[in-house]
Amino acid sequence: MLFLMVGIASISYAQNISPVNDPKYDEPVFEEYQFYLTDPAIKILDIQYEKDCTPVKGRLSEDGKTVILKEYREHSRIYFKYQKANGTVDEISKSPCYIDPVIHAL
Repeated sequence: MLFLMVGIASISYAQNISPVNDPKYDEPVFEEYQFYLTDPAIKILDIQYEKDCTPVKGRLSEDGKTVILKEYREHSRIYFKYQKANGTVDEISKSPCYIDPVIHAL
């Protein structure tokens, strides 16, 4: 009877081990985030968090279709003002759903 109870207890304990407590399963920390533009930009005029108007560091990709953000606060909406190749100025707001981490190739 004792062996049966010890066996059941060890099986139930083995099933309750969660990878959440394991440090190798922690969420990765990304240095850069990005979002895409429908029309290419030639110049960034303003990037800021929409909620508190804090400026955000960012740059354009070589083709002008991607905005790369440094030190982005996750889950925050971004306000972005830029100049297009035809000279017009456009303003957009990007939801955190459209802002992705930049994963560099090894």
